[in-house]
Amino acid sequence: MDNTILFEAPITFSVPCDLVDRHLNAPETELRLMLLLLRNANAAFRKEDLMTTLSVDEKRLEEAFQYWVKAGLLFRAAGKYSLQRPKLTASDFISYNPETVAQRLEGDPALQYLYKSAEESLKKPLTSSDASVILSLVDWCGLPADVVALLIRYGSENGKSLRQIAQTGIRWADDGIKTFEDAELLIRRETEKKNTVNRIAARFGILGTRAISEAEQKAFLKWKEELGYELNMIGAAYEEAIKNAGKYTYTYIDKVLTNWHAAGYKTPEEALAAPKPEQKTAKKSTRRPAANNPRKSATSAEAMDLGWEIIAGNDE
Repeated sequence: MDNTILFEAPITFSVPCDLVDRHLNAPETELRLMLLLLRNANAAFRKEDLMTTLSVDEKRLEEAFQYWVKAGLLFRAAGKYSLQRPKLTASDFISYNPETVAQRLEGDPALQYLYKSAEESLKKPLTSSDASVILSLVDWCGLPADVVALLIRYGSENGKSLRQIAQTGIRWADDGIKTFEDAELLIRRETEKKNTVNRIAARFGILGTRAISEAEQKAFLKWKEELGYELNMIGAAYEEAIKNAGKYTYTYIDKVLTNWHAAGYKTPEEALAAPKPEQKTAKKSTRRPAANNPRKSATSAEAMDLGWEIIAGNDE
């Protein structure tokens, strides 16, 4: 029995790795649809032709397209599907009419859950505009419904409007957030960063008195994440700033902590007990400038101002 398998591919087309890695068990109709689309890239299809080729009705065809949209392999924008999400802002989102929204919700438990969760998070009934923004996060950004629900809850808890939440959703999509677990991990990290900034700002006495600048936040996170310093070291550096600069200045504190880190100091005791660098003083010449040579006299004075040592010798 011949066990040899021959394979030739004179004409080829690309298949996304994600399809093979994650969706080999997709339903037959969905796989056939995706292969058909990939084989005919950049082509225009009549819905009737797709239904005939795949031997499905319109509802089943829509389900097959939605499978790939939810999987993050297809993106829908104004009736056009593509493998790459178009670059967009919240102002680019589609305005869906109420009939379209109702049609999409019918028979889709994930979207039904999303809209109910959004109303609970936003604490109000969704307007037609709200519904369009939320559906666009699914269609245009390719975020799964449960991820969008988590996004809206997280944003609303932080006082963000739905438009601001949508901008965050775009950033999530750009950062490759595809699963609920991805979103949970991102939120956990952002929450930890926010808590770090707030703790340091509270130590400095500026929390709640004004907005913390972006530059300050970046510095605070650097001390914690890059230098590995806790609040005790940061507080000690703050006290050094108050003592030497007379006021809070994060740039001064940053220099202190950076120097301490370079020296290998782990505790405030180590850092504060370290000998202070001695300041260099200029050596003064005992030679008196010649009264009849103002050029040499001025030159010597300039040299002393610059901290140079003047060597006595014979005038020529």
